[in-house]
Amino acid sequence: MKAIVIGGGIGGLTAALALLDQGIDVEVYEQAHELKEIGAGLQIAANASRVLTRLGLGPELERLGVAVHAIVMHDLHSDRPVHALPVERSDATPEAMTARFDGTFYQLHRPDLLGMLADAVPAGVTQLGERATGFVDDGAGVTVTFESGHRTRGDLLIGADGIHSRVRSQLLGETEPEFSRIVAWRALIPREKLAHLDLEQDCHVWLGPNRSGVAYWVHGGELLNFVGMVPADETAAESWTTQGDLAQMRRSFAGSNARLQAILDEIESPFITGYYYRYPLAEWARGRVALLGDAAHPMHPFLAQGACQAIEDAAVLAHTLASHLADGDVPAALAEYQTRRIPRAGRVQNASRTQEPVWHMSDPREIVQRNRTLASLSELDPDAKTLYGWVFSYDVEAEAAKPLRDPSAVLRREEARRAWTMWATLLRPKDLDRQHHGIREAYDRFLLHNFPPDPTVSIEDSPVDGRTHLRVTAPDGAGGPTLLHFHGGGYLLGSAAGSVGLASRLARETGGSVVVPDYRLAPEHPYPTAVEDAVASYDALLGRGVDPATVLISGESAGGGLAVALAMRLRDLGRPMPAGIVAMCPMGDLAVTGESVDTAAGVDPISTRTFLTQMATSYLQGSNPRAPLASPVYGDYQGLPPLLIQVGENEALYSDATRMADAARRDGVEVELDAYPDTVHVFQMFDFLPESSAALERTAKFAGRVTAPRP
Repeated sequence: MKAIVIGGGIGGLTAALALLDQGIDVEVYEQAHELKEIGAGLQIAANASRVLTRLGLGPELERLGVAVHAIVMHDLHSDRPVHALPVERSDATPEAMTARFDGTFYQLHRPDLLGMLADAVPAGVTQLGERATGFVDDGAGVTVTFESGHRTRGDLLIGADGIHSRVRSQLLGETEPEFSRIVAWRALIPREKLAHLDLEQDCHVWLGPNRSGVAYWVHGGELLNFVGMVPADETAAESWTTQGDLAQMRRSFAGSNARLQAILDEIESPFITGYYYRYPLAEWARGRVALLGDAAHPMHPFLAQGACQAIEDAAVLAHTLASHLADGDVPAALAEYQTRRIPRAGRVQNASRTQEPVWHMSDPREIVQRNRTLASLSELDPDAKTLYGWVFSYDVEAEAAKPLRDPSAVLRREEARRAWTMWATLLRPKDLDRQHHGIREAYDRFLLHNFPPDPTVSIEDSPVDGRTHLRVTAPDGAGGPTLLHFHGGGYLLGSAAGSVGLASRLARETGGSVVVPDYRLAPEHPYPTAVEDAVASYDALLGRGVDPATVLISGESAGGGLAVALAMRLRDLGRPMPAGIVAMCPMGDLAVTGESVDTAAGVDPISTRTFLTQMATSYLQGSNPRAPLASPVYGDYQGLPPLLIQVGENEALYSDATRMADAARRDGVEVELDAYPDTVHVFQMFDFLPESSAALERTAKFAGRVTAPRP
């Protein structure tokens, strides 16, 4: 088998090494007349350094790379630490970082990495000064033509020719990449010029309004690499070339802290580049042609994964082709390559892109919220395994060896797999661009589109303190119980309007009314705002003459945790208690310590450890994650009314539900715990699931038993 690789950069040369390692012949064609990279730095995290080490580059990485001690984020103006990985300085060693992510995190000079790759590729494999002009895939092989008149033929073609890939344009059609509206000032500074500064062997990041600075050591610690990201409109168009204007750079960072200013003062000849990207592609391969690296997935720099993902691509490409050496089915191998790589690279693309507004916040209130959220993150995730582990600890070769399967096949029934897929595809890439604002809109769109209200119910709004309170009443429901129901969404998402579908079915099943209130959401309104709003909603309900003996408080997911927290707060305030509580798949532990969070990894597509932690820290913002009104698993249940808990056996929050039930029983509360097999988180919403109907019937029976009949 013979592969033709167009592009002699980091991705193309890594692909050549990986393919040769599998016994596959390779020809690499590079349009430049010499292999060189711009004089800048890059980071090779553990997910990529493991691949390069296995390909024999470990000694060179050790010689020329700088092993990271820590990643430290500072405020651009004050230099105060905002967040660090690891949190404890005593853990900031290369050995600890390697152990944390199962591989070494290197900082490198780009020419050093390219040079070690070029030296490792055997002589004669790489042809320089050859610009590809087109290809023909005739089904039996691929013929490539070049400007020089040269032609070559192989069994497959790999386009590793960068963001403006000619291979991609012919394969998928001509489309322009997106401009991020961010440009980067870059420079390298000799160590001797910075001897007076306290710059540990860390990656330093300075976060400021609409801009950031990054500095780290490269080239065996002899050079400091600086990257300063600023809005594109702060530089004249004519300066978007190799060399930049020092005065412009310094204006962009006026008012920065003294240490960053000292770095800027030592820069003599910066150059400037723009950042371009694409949203994840749905297709990387057709027939015998496939894309790799920036040709397939150019991304923002905020996870430092551009080169790393190209290296991962190379490893998977070599694995899939090697698995088809016996049958020679190249199209099948390339189809498998894209099936394995698109979800992974797309997730990294999305995460990298959506970090930009986090780094470059300009609203002072949002900056305070971000920094408080990062403080909570330091407590919940001190080793950053939740925040970064899915990126850096990813073992691409182990993953490539796993059999391909439909991810939803973790559930047995067709209807359960349908619900799984709905959760898994809730968010589109562009929904993520505006952080929680876009995710909120997507979640409401998901609920309103898929779960409309029952047309037979009546819906009216009775606002409380300016917050929407939708009363959903079943036909002839005036004499039935009243449920005060809190929507889910991790205290970050959700709305009363989005919950009327489930509320209408609850009202029909119980023969009464369901009041769904809006409550103020994080990060704008952190803990304990949701609890305060819940108390106000309950007080308003009773203030309108509703007998508490006819009231249940209920909720799904975070709303289920909030319902229990509300009952605890009402007891402590001496308020009249409701007749009962219904907690549907409750999120009850914002410390995210439940065993099922990890055992359900890959099974629960929405309640991942990463997402749960992000939601929890956005709400807590420095508050105690084990405070009972934030995390009812740690609370005192004495004096609470009867409690019905419903949960899926294989969802991430199963342990939250069972621990809440155990705590309630410990404190003498009447508890019913219903666990449903082979289903998804908040299955009660999915009206096509039989367990949804069964759970609502159980809720109605529970309501009928614990509530007093209305006069």
